[in-house]
Amino acid sequence: MTYRLLVASVAQRPPLRPTLYHNTLYLTYDNQSATDNVALQLMSADEELLHRLGKRCQTLRRKAQLSQLDMVRSYGFSLSHYQKIERGDLDARLSTLTRLAEAFGVSLSEFLQGI
Repeated sequence: MTYRLLVASVAQRPPLRPTLYHNTLYLTYDNQSATDNVALQLMSADEELLHRLGKRCQTLRRKAQLSQLDMVRSYGFSLSHYQKIERGDLDARLSTLTRLAEAFGVSLSEFLQGI
């Protein structure tokens, strides 16, 4: 699996010891206190895409002044299903993406723009 680094701000203080554990890269400076450690969350390309889709949903929902409960009541989504989409935990089907775009009052291409 290929990972891309999403956060890359580490001071240049060698030696640095990298440790990968559960998709989190821990960078530990030798001979330094634990407060000098840096943890970087790694995401696969698919996870990053789902994360960006969720952020896009959240942005458009807020722009439309809708709550998550409004999405459930007015547009027929289950609350847990919609929350998983916004968190980036669920790979939504094309039919769901189309319904989301309609709920936000945008075309599917506008909805997916920049993701």
